[in-house]
Amino acid sequence: SGPVQLTKWKVGALRVVAHLKRHGGITRKEIRRYGCDPTRWCAQVFGWLQPHEDRAGVYVIGPKMPRFDQQHPDVFAQILEAA
Repeated sequence: SGPVQLTKWKVGALRVVAHLKRHGGITRKEIRRYGCDPTRWCAQVFGWLQPHEDRAGVYVIGPKMPRFDQQHPDVFAQILEAA
């Protein structure tokens, strides 16, 4: 397989992960604001995010969340720093 590419979608995904790490949760509207479709992120079949147990409409990191931050650690650090 080839190297993991840094696409426009992946930058949005890194922003979603940064938001989750900074705030502990995220809404569908916030996911959309970062240029990602919340359907994939919030669908239980994928397990990327799961509903927050106490806050309706808020999602937290799920058991099958891809480690986008580890795929592009330098870019992720820049996104965290800028946010």
